[in-house]
Amino acid sequence: MSRDGTGLPKALYLHVPFCKKRCSYCDFESRALSEADVDPSRYARALVEKLATLSDAGFLRDCETAYIGGGTPTVLGEALPRLVESVAGLAGPLAELTFEANPESATPRLLETARDAGATRVSIGVQSLDDAVLARIGRLHTAAEALEALRVADGLGYRVSADLMAGLPGARAGALARHAKTLVEHGASHVSLYPLEVHGQTPLGRAVSRGSVEVPGEDEVAEELEGAASALEAGGLHRYEIASFAREGQESLHNRHYWDGAPYLGLGQGASSMLSRGAYARLREVVPTLPEAPREVARLRFTCTSTPHRIARTPLRSLSGFSVEGLTEASALAEDLMLAVRCTTGISRELDARARRAFGVAYQGACARLVELGLLEEAGNGAWAYRPSRSAWLLSNELFGAFWALAPDEPVQLA
Repeated sequence: MSRDGTGLPKALYLHVPFCKKRCSYCDFESRALSEADVDPSRYARALVEKLATLSDAGFLRDCETAYIGGGTPTVLGEALPRLVESVAGLAGPLAELTFEANPESATPRLLETARDAGATRVSIGVQSLDDAVLARIGRLHTAAEALEALRVADGLGYRVSADLMAGLPGARAGALARHAKTLVEHGASHVSLYPLEVHGQTPLGRAVSRGSVEVPGEDEVAEELEGAASALEAGGLHRYEIASFAREGQESLHNRHYWDGAPYLGLGQGASSMLSRGAYARLREVVPTLPEAPREVARLRFTCTSTPHRIARTPLRSLSGFSVEGLTEASALAEDLMLAVRCTTGISRELDARARRAFGVAYQGACARLVELGLLEEAGNGAWAYRPSRSAWLLSNELFGAFWALAPDEPVQLA
């Protein structure tokens, strides 16, 4: 597993921060179309202009995957296939090009034109197949519309991903497992399971605080997730990451880049990037408004905080508004360990050897404690040293925390 090299981005992410309506639980970087400060089509064209600048500078030449996320990219309508075509042309050739979709805006015509433009995977936000639950959380589609979108996408030859959420208010016991089974039957070859996170400043969070809405407890959510996982495995999908299940060969290549610690670049409001020091220095030649990295920093993580209005009207070279933090080489290695145990393959022999050299007895002690707790297992084959146990998936924060605690210093805030 190659981690933290000095190369250019392997993965490209474009953020479309617009939705027809925000869901009641949403704490993401998005806004309703009625609140947009710029025409979404103009915003999409601006992303293409910035892509072209990066492409001309040779910065995208190593990209293998691209992902257009949101928000809801399908609210762009016919501007979405044009964006897909530009990404495929400027960052290609790509092994995978994904866009996110909501069922109410993923029309058969849009799915077809996006495929013809170069998209190979679509990720459909289903969340639930209970119409009453969907309405309660502010989703605009029905279960029937979600299943139809899956059917059409599968028929068009996409690799089809779908999302489900556990812990939704009003969800019935055992429903998540039934919904997971139904998604597979309707063409989903990749399913992600996420527990609901209640954020205090969202409409749902405020309702929960007032006591007007109840959400299931942790034990109920864990039981739902376990039931859904079993249903997916019975349907021929295997877990390859903490929240992700796929048929063999249908894993998300783009997401694997994130978990493998590969460098990635994000464009658009709220889009995040992670680059080595060398690649970041090259990016600063194109975007000189980014702060210079201190000598001790080996890896940089940064997020674009500019508004869509500013992004749409400002050339890449002059664009400002970034949150930037730097990690030392040792902290980057601790992050790599934390990312590695998100996946069922776990910690490679190569990463294990690096960690032993860098952290010594602290790393060995952490692994021994996690094995004793039943959260980590010795992999027992040539390529891998340790892998998460099956029980670790419901206690992942303890697993992640044990490896992040090996970091000798906190990230350096640059901007």
